[in-house]
Amino acid sequence: EVAEEMATVELLDERPDAARAWLDRTLAQPLGQRGLALWAEYFRLREAWAEGLQWLAARAASEAAEHAQQRRAMEAEFSLALGEEERGMGVLAPLLAGDEDAVQAGLGVLQRRKLYAKAVDASRAALGRFPENLEIRFALAAALERRGAAEEAEKEFRAVLAKDPDNAPSLNYLGYMFADRGENLAEAKEMIERAVALDPTSGAFQDSLGWVCYRLGELGLAEKHLTRAAAMEP
Repeated sequence: EVAEEMATVELLDERPDAARAWLDRTLAQPLGQRGLALWAEYFRLREAWAEGLQWLAARAASEAAEHAQQRRAMEAEFSLALGEEERGMGVLAPLLAGDEDAVQAGLGVLQRRKLYAKAVDASRAALGRFPENLEIRFALAAALERRGAAEEAEKEFRAVLAKDPDNAPSLNYLGYMFADRGENLAEAKEMIERAVALDPTSGAFQDSLGWVCYRLGELGLAEKHLTRAAAMEP
């Protein structure tokens, strides 16, 4: 547990070489979900995709079966990063056709690899099976926005908020989207302020609030929140 904590600190500071000494200590016992996630981030930061696939192959036989989904997501992501689209999408397909947790893991892979068109299609297909899942609808909205379909993205974000008015990620994302486009700035500020109130520890939310204040010409408040964001997430 101490090794995982220290590896987390180094990875957050984007120091993968320093994290490696701690990560090696996690191998003294079978890796859990967090340990696997830390190793995945280590390979991401180094963009060591082939090495990551080799590491996965070496660990596969010794890891618990309940982490098979997480390993599959890592294999798909690293394969796609290497340009092996057929292999990556083949590995990903069972996740996207699986239960709600599996779908979210698969969508996360597509988002990280910036395959937004595929993420839109997969999200819509998943919503056909899980229409009440707000995390999947959020993923659809985010993929639409990143594809430049702002109006469709707004519709999906508002659908999330209609079901869950205190969904802080949606409040922040839609508010930031409005601020970025210079639209609905008063509503955007209200949304982001609600997100900050729901999670005052998020530097990303503070950043959004500083940005919308800047757009509104409230430069003193903008400086306050952006400075706070930089301190929280350097």
